[in-house]
Amino acid sequence: MHCASCKVLIENSVKNISGVKDVFVNFATEKMTVSFDDSLTSVGDISHAVSSAGNYKIVSGGEEHHEGHEHDADHMHHEENKKLKQTVILTGLGSIPFFILMIWMFAAKAGLVPEPEMVLGEAMPLLTYGQFVLATLIVFWGGRSIFHAAYKSILVRTANMDTLIAMGTFTAWAYSTVVTFFPHLLTAREQYFEAAVFIIFFILLGRFLESNSKKHTGSAVKSLIGMQVKKAIIIRYGKEEEIDAADVKVGDKVVVKPGTKIPVDGVITEGKSTIDESMISGEAMPVEKKEGDKVIGGTINNDGYFIYEAVHVGSDTVLAQIIRLVEDAQGSRADIQRLADKVSSVFVPIVIAIAFITLGTWLVLKPGDYGTALYAFTSVLIIACPCALGLATPTAIVTASGTAARSGILIKDAKTLERAGKIKHIVFDKTGTITMGFPEVHTYKHISKKINQDKVYQIVLALESRSEHPLARAIVDFLNERGIVKSEDVNEFKNIPGKGIEGRVGEYQIFVGRVNEKEFKGDGVSTPVAVTINNDVVGIFFLRDEMKEDTPKIIEKLHNIGISTYLLTGDTKSNANYAAEIAGIKNVMAEVLPSQKADVISDLKKTHPGELVAMVGDGINDSPALATADVGIAMGTGTDIAMQSGDVILLGGDISRVYKLIKISKRTLRIIKQNLFWAFGYNTVGIPIAAGILYPFFGIMLSPAIAAAAMALSSISVVANSLRLGRK
Repeated sequence: MHCASCKVLIENSVKNISGVKDVFVNFATEKMTVSFDDSLTSVGDISHAVSSAGNYKIVSGGEEHHEGHEHDADHMHHEENKKLKQTVILTGLGSIPFFILMIWMFAAKAGLVPEPEMVLGEAMPLLTYGQFVLATLIVFWGGRSIFHAAYKSILVRTANMDTLIAMGTFTAWAYSTVVTFFPHLLTAREQYFEAAVFIIFFILLGRFLESNSKKHTGSAVKSLIGMQVKKAIIIRYGKEEEIDAADVKVGDKVVVKPGTKIPVDGVITEGKSTIDESMISGEAMPVEKKEGDKVIGGTINNDGYFIYEAVHVGSDTVLAQIIRLVEDAQGSRADIQRLADKVSSVFVPIVIAIAFITLGTWLVLKPGDYGTALYAFTSVLIIACPCALGLATPTAIVTASGTAARSGILIKDAKTLERAGKIKHIVFDKTGTITMGFPEVHTYKHISKKINQDKVYQIVLALESRSEHPLARAIVDFLNERGIVKSEDVNEFKNIPGKGIEGRVGEYQIFVGRVNEKEFKGDGVSTPVAVTINNDVVGIFFLRDEMKEDTPKIIEKLHNIGISTYLLTGDTKSNANYAAEIAGIKNVMAEVLPSQKADVISDLKKTHPGELVAMVGDGINDSPALATADVGIAMGTGTDIAMQSGDVILLGGDISRVYKLIKISKRTLRIIKQNLFWAFGYNTVGIPIAAGILYPFFGIMLSPAIAAAAMALSSISVVANSLRLGRK
């Protein structure tokens, strides 16, 4: 695709297919997202519609995102760029004689050198015919792709950027040809072969430079795809065998040797090592892994040898999910883009109308001066640039979402990226968000005189071993460290959300969970978990979850940019107030059940109408609250990314990424506004100048060649501005 009009043309062509529900083409990434009923249409039908709309082709189609598709697209782009480079070089070399002649004529008008006619004499017609031959080759061979695309657009009764260029170039060439061979038909004798030649050259050069610039906007996804491992060693029939990583199946035993990448996600069954998981967590320090620990595909094994069982393969791996999320975000449409899309959809017809009005106006003002009229007509057609409008938003979105992904911030769509910079209130969950998320038992207080402590430990271990809750895991670790062996199995196990768990162990009915804070205050900074056996409280575990080291600093930064912060937790008031005091959060909402958190977010939105509220919490347990917030931010653990319900996923649970997200969003919005201002401003100023508005005052007419150069530079400048988002 060469312009925003191409995007509109393709979208309209696909929308007309029966069964297509929605279609969006991202001009920057040249990717199309289509929602359709496969009982009414197919990818083949969509591909045919795209091809019939112009000089377009679908390289790959489907839901999977993998290196093969990306390689096909990259190979096609490489081949096209290679051909375009050759064409640019040849047209550039062909333009040199016209450039020399143009300089000669300027110097002659200044009296510095003799006129070409005086020097060449009778050989002057040869120069004229030579210009015609060379210009014809450059216009119709060098610009063949432009004319072909313009022709295809006419067949489907529409117009795009190529239509404008083809009209302008052909007009300049045709007028000059008539002057050359049929001079008696016109009073003017000036030729514009050089204008037609320079238009083609500058347009092709601009497209080449723009294409190379656009490649960098999607570099983040390419680097993620590059992390995917191509080969894997599995154990088959007792022997090691190397296969393609894409062929690894769930349950396969995979061998990982020192210094190699892990092919797919799984669980270690034999051996241990340290693994560089910076791809997921952003942490430079390697993580120690042993039997039973999870490993993630694409991460790097440092120095150990281990065997693991494949659990997630293909599109289910963490890395594949990250790639899919980033590509989906880059392929989505931001609200701010709608204006540019609307303008782009009518831009070309409006420019053609303005060009004909300009032509008519000059013919009225200067009757018989076809040269000046066609000069202005051509300049208007060439200088107009919907490309800058089309590139303004998507290039910024693509670059920003890629930059965010490299920082461990996965943004699910462009609208979220746009909204994040407007957040005024952030509600934080406590456990695992502002705290480490790994509570530890530091005290157990035994109360019962009927059941001894060791027996209570055994019963509690049997029950808590059934739960995956962080508090349950902490209690299990505490008991395991003391060598406690659990008693018989648990019957009638039941999880009571926000309160605890209960079950029957032998003759004992046991409940482990929340206690009455007034009755069991503890030390005021710990979470008390009561053990109730046969309706009697027999003991209390006191757990503490340490604050993340950088939490206070990040909260202060958020306050400094005008954001109010809140702590929302199911923990006791004393613990919540203690944590909030350390973190620097002034607004505290404690003892809130998971089912009530969404209501709290709703109330906060009602209290502050028109101001965006974000929720930061567990992407699974806090799903209702995240969905209710204007921006839901999930603290991802590096696994089960697809299950996270947030609009944003922060890999590794790093709270500093909340602040980074907001800064990236604010910067992205600033860049988009700059791009749109430039794109609208360029066309608003450039088209009237090309039409000759300065001629009555200063005697200045804009050359079509300069118009072509300006048009090319307008698109390149927008892409270059967006690429600034890739800098740290």
